[in-house]
Amino acid sequence: TNTTSPTNTSITNPSSMDVFLEPNNALHTFNAGTMLSLFISHACLHFDRSTRALIVTRTHTEALKNHPITVGGRFARFTRAGQAVIPLALMLSLGALVGGALIESFAFVVRGAAGWALGLLGVETTRTHSLLSLIETMPSNTAAPTSFGIHFLQATFVVFSLAVPIAHMFFTTILWLWPLTLAAQTRLFGLVEVLHA
Repeated sequence: TNTTSPTNTSITNPSSMDVFLEPNNALHTFNAGTMLSLFISHACLHFDRSTRALIVTRTHTEALKNHPITVGGRFARFTRAGQAVIPLALMLSLGALVGGALIESFAFVVRGAAGWALGLLGVETTRTHSLLSLIETMPSNTAAPTSFGIHFLQATFVVFSLAVPIAHMFFTTILWLWPLTLAAQTRLFGLVEVLHA
């Protein structure tokens, strides 16, 4: 991990402490994967809403990728290559999300009096983390590592930073590829919207 430091690293006021979060490329990759996933869900939302009236019967099943859509007042369908774009983008999104979670992507840097004192004791003043290593070390960085509160915070962080985005991509892929009835599509689409929120 390459962490950058502020240009002025001299201690001018040893009674102060600065804490810096310095993101690197892995954090940006993680964010790009998340944004791509959100864009794809908006595209699926648009296609779903523009084709609701075209379903003939309630028992008819069709994958969202096969629905005709309106473009400039005319009906059109996706080609096979066009149908593959959404799952491909979702796979790239998932790869960026998982890769960004595994790679060290930010650092905690202790400066000022605390950094100076830690340096005298030979203690490292910079700690780099990936999303997963941060989740793993959360309990060990508290006064009560076995408390319910820290484990609840840890679980919440896992759910909202990893589980929800992965579930969102999974169910968006199902909505796009799997033939479903209108009722099933509507229920699944509601779930996708909740996960997106």
